[in-house]
Order: sequence, then C-alpha cells, then structure tokens
Amino acid sequence: MNKLFQFKSFNIGYFSALLSSILFGTMPIFGKSLTSTNPLTISLLIAIITMTMTLPITFSKKLPIISRKNLLLILILACLGTVLAPNIYLLGLHDSSLSDAAILSNSEIVFTIIFAIVIFKEKLKRSNYVPLILISTGVLIISTKLDFTNLLVSFNIGNILIIMSMLLWSFDNNISKIIAQKLNAIHIVQIKTIFGSIIILMIVFISKSDINIHTNMVHAIILGIVSFGLPMILLYNAIRNIGTIMSILILSTSPIFSILYSTIFLGENIYGYQLISIIAMISGIIILYKYEK
Repeated sequence: MNKLFQFKSFNIGYFSALLSSILFGTMPIFGKSLTSTNPLTISLLIAIITMTMTLPITFSKKLPIISRKNLLLILILACLGTVLAPNIYLLGLHDSSLSDAAILSNSEIVFTIIFAIVIFKEKLKRSNYVPLILISTGVLIISTKLDFTNLLVSFNIGNILIIMSMLLWSFDNNISKIIAQKLNAIHIVQIKTIFGSIIILMIVFISKSDINIHTNMVHAIILGIVSFGLPMILLYNAIRNIGTIMSILILSTSPIFSILYSTIFLGENIYGYQLISIIAMISGIIILYKYEK
C-alpha cells in the first residue's frame, strides 16, 4: 500500500512538473509584445491576473487556518519570486546581451540544487546523476549554440543583476518545498500573489512610478494565466510530491517547448544544435521517470 502511494505521489509530481514546463515554455511567445512595458507594470499585471485566476478555484474551498510562520514564509516567497527576482531580472536585461542572459539564467538550476543540498538538506540520488548531466547539457547547448566562446561572459552590472535574480528564484524554489507540505498549491499561489500585488503597489506609490498600461491586455492575461499562474501552481504541487531538485530538473526542459512553439506559431527554423539539445533533455526526463517510478 505504501509503495502504491509513493508511485501515485511520484506520478503526480513528475507530470505536474512536466506540464508546468510545457506551459512555462509559452513565456517567450506571449512575452515578446510586452518587452517595452515598465517591469513593475508587468509584475503587477501578472500578480493580479494570477490572483484573480485562483479565486474561482478556491471559492468553494474553505481556506485552511494558516499559522504566522507559514504566512511569513509566503510573504518571503512573494518578496523573492513575485517582486524582487522578476524586476531585478528585467532591469538586468537592459545592460546584458541576450547570449549572456541565456547562459546566466541557467545558474538558477545550479543554485537551486546547491541550496537544496547544503541548506535544506535534500539528497541528490544517484539515479538523478545521468538525467542531471543530460538536461544540463541540453540547456548549455541551447544557451551557447555550440559556440563555447559564448561562455566567457562579461560581468557588467546587467549580468550581476541577472545572477542576483537567479539566486532569489533559487531560494524561492527551496522555500516553496517547506510551505508546500503545509498548504494546497492553489492557496499558496493565491496568498503569494495577494502579498505580491500589495508590495508592488506600495513600491509604485512610494517611488511614484508610472504604471500606465500601454500594452496588449490579451497577451498580458494569457501570460499571467498560461505562462505564470498555472505553471506556478503545478510546480508547487510537483515540489510537494517529488522534491525541489527533481522538480527543477524537469522544469528546466521548458526550452524544448519554447523551440517547438516558436516553430509552430512564429515560423522559426529548428537548427541542428537545438535538435541535439532536445534529444539530450528528453532522454534525461525519460531516464528520470524510468528510474524513479
């Protein structure tokens, strides 16, 4: 009975992470039309849209009693993952090249695994080694386009800000595991985005920033729901069932789906290095499932 429960828990976590990756891969498609918008505006829109999306789902469910400790943890998640990390990342993009940003964004995987092992005492199983190598190789190939001179990034202020944002997101990933054991993923996202919206509005009010919305609202709504809200709920569900390390490994395969969406919807070509990376990452998640199920 215990083995059956573990099998179901693994399947729920594995496929939640995979579906989160599939949805998160839409971000470059819907985010293209919003690149000229103020980062605070984008963050606020995404937080409000995600929060609104969760209301019908939780309307019929009674909100559980949340301890002060758990509320504090969700507040930390809101500060890290909803407010600080995305805004620091978007600011960093102004002074960083796209190739540098792509390479440095992969540091989130490394930081997440290091923090999970060193600080949060999560164990990296031997069965995870091969998938980790394959998925990391695939991500590296996509980032460098097999031109490894691109690995020599220049550490200007933009690149430093991107690394800072990855550090914040990696802490967010690990803290999520603690709170995911206590609360339903939907309630976590709902409370997190409520806190995030309030914090961003306070920042806007204090800094007197302009949040006039001159953007494609349809794309903003789709981005908030499909690329952020639903993937976030699914990721927390995955972290609850299979842990932070395995969840982030599966989520890091989202470039596969971004490439496929770009080909289907934007008519972009698939290049040889992309096929190599796709094969490496798909092999990684298949081996991960085969050894862990």
